[in-house]
Amino acid sequence: MVKGFKILVAFIVGIFSGMFLFMGVNVFMQRDGSFGGEILILPLFIMLIAIGYWIAQETQVNRYQMGKQEGLRIGKDKGYLMGVRDLTEALKYIKQ
Repeated sequence: MVKGFKILVAFIVGIFSGMFLFMGVNVFMQRDGSFGGEILILPLFIMLIAIGYWIAQETQVNRYQMGKQEGLRIGKDKGYLMGVRDLTEALKYIKQ
């Protein structure tokens, strides 16, 4: 749920970044070379990069956790099967 929200926020910020960039370039081209309020678009791009980095870090942590859980599950199953085999061999030895 949270990851979907983060992706939605990044998508909306990306759309706004493109719109603001287009409007800012249009305004700048109509002027004589001086900057105005359209320079405030730059913090929006910094925020977009930060959100992308944030989502990437969350994804890497989730992949690590999933891999760790899978490894533990496989190791536990393997250990259980080895224990059952050893117990079976021990019981055969005791019955003799």
